[in-house]
Parts: sequence; structure tokens; C-alpha cells
Amino acid sequence: MSLSEQAISFMAAAAAAYGPRALAPPSEAAPDTPETLGRGLLRMLPGDPVPLADFLASPGRAWFSVGKLLYRKGDLSRARSVLQRLIDSHDPDWSEPARFQLINVMREQDDIDGLRAAAAGAAETARPEAAYAFVVVGEMLEDRGDADGARAAYQQAIDADWEFADDLRDKLSPPAADDSERHGRRQRHPMILQATYSRTGAGWTRDPYSSGTFFDHDPIARPGDMRDLGGQPMTSGGSMHLQEQPPPGYPAAVVTGRVDPAVTQIAFIQDGHEDRRPLQSHFGAWVVCAERLGPFQVAGLASDGTVLATLDYSFPLPPP
Repeated sequence: MSLSEQAISFMAAAAAAYGPRALAPPSEAAPDTPETLGRGLLRMLPGDPVPLADFLASPGRAWFSVGKLLYRKGDLSRARSVLQRLIDSHDPDWSEPARFQLINVMREQDDIDGLRAAAAGAAETARPEAAYAFVVVGEMLEDRGDADGARAAYQQAIDADWEFADDLRDKLSPPAADDSERHGRRQRHPMILQATYSRTGAGWTRDPYSSGTFFDHDPIARPGDMRDLGGQPMTSGGSMHLQEQPPPGYPAAVVTGRVDPAVTQIAFIQDGHEDRRPLQSHFGAWVVCAERLGPFQVAGLASDGTVLATLDYSFPLPPP
């Protein structure tokens, strides 16, 4: 069953108005409003085309899902309206991710004045999205040829504790001519070289083969750019897996991806067991190794433990 964004927004409105009571039959006839129409849609769902429990347990997550859907479909005006509504609700779990997502929307709308206002407002209250907004303003000004304005915005991002401040300092203080290998990446295609190391009783050993792949994100030329995420808090990149179960201590599968700054923890979940770690990642990259083949999940979580995204993987077990 495919739901339009209009239907989803009605269901989100019903979840916000009624909570778990949305699935109960109404006690009396009511006029057609987004809330009542959404309540009817929720009760008609035969399966689980959208995470129904999320709508009922967390209206904030429901509205955030609507905003992301509209953004991905290119309906930027409505995405902005939905995200602003969520921000204004002061939802304790979802207002912050909505503010980060709204920055992406304004970037696509080329609304540099709106971004400047958002960055300044966030900086006044020391909110975490301030630095990201300043970086985006700087990149937009740089693209327009306003070098002085871009430098000022990057400096504001540094002052707001941007996690990749060293990269911005490199942009503000260009390297010497003989340091071109590290800089000037605008003329090159970024690439990942993946080498796998395994720990055994004898220590760390490197697998004899390495693999490389192109990478959409250029962390040197555009350290704060998140357009490759497509509005998602967490995305999957490359992966590799063996055709048979390796001995203990060797990776059976390796998966990679990127996250936005709202994701500060990562969890590996397999066979009902969860291994959660802090995500202290440069450039927003993540790598997870699984020691056993079979299905598993990788989840990205906010600092308070809220699950922002879950990615499913399934590498077949070898035949018995």
C-alpha cells in the first residue's frame, strides 16, 4: 500500500491529537479535519506500510518522517512548513533533528537569509545546529564568489565549536604550494581505500587485499556538506562479506556509511543482542564489522538514546 504525503500528514496529525486512542472507534460523528481524517486512515490500515507504532507513541517522530518524505520528494515548501511546526512544538526528542533537517531544506531553497537567521538564533542559545548552519552559509557564499563572507561564516562555525573545525581552519589558512597533496581536492574525485585488519592471538594482521571506491562526499573541499545524505540522518555506503563463516576474530562482513551530526551513538544488533558504542567519527563516516554472517541491523542514535535510523543487512549463511 503506497501512501501519499498528504495521507501521512493526516495520520501524524491524528497521532498528535489522539495518541493511542487514534485506533479506537470514535464515540460520535465529527467534522472532517486533518485529525479526524487521519484517525480514519489509521484504523483502515491493513498492514504496516509505515511504522504505525511510531505515529502513536511519538507524534514528533511522525512529523519528522513527514518532513523527510516531503524533502526527498522535492516538495521543499511543505517540508519546511512541517519541520517548522515540529520545531515550534518543542518536542524533546525531535525538535533538534528537525532543526538540522530544516537547514538542508533552506539550502536547497537557496534561502541564505533564512539560514543566516537560523544560525544566529541557534548561536544565541548555544544550540548544536548553529555550527552546521554557519558552515552551510559559508559554502553557499563561497559558491557565489563571496570569499570574505564565506571566511566570516566559517569562522563563526569554528567559534560555535564545529566538530570539523580543523578542516575549516585549513580553508581559512591555505597550505603552502608544496602541500598540494592534502589540499586542492576540488579538482580531484574523493575515494575511499578500505583495508581490513583482524586481531588474533598473535596480534593484528592485515588481509592481503584492499579495495577502493569513489565517495560522494568530499571531506576536504566541503567538510560540512551533507547533501549526499539525501535528508537522512544515516545512510549506507559500501559493504563486503565472505562466502563462508571465517574463524573467530576475523570479520565475516563489513558495512560502511555516513551520518549527520545528530547521530552520536551507533549500535550493532544481531540475534537479539545489541552492541552500542559512542560514535566519534571524523567526517561523519562509520564502519561496522560483523563476525558472523546472517541478518543484522545497524542503528544510529541521538545522545539521549533516541533511535534516529535503522539499516537492515542480510548476508546469507553458508549451506550446512
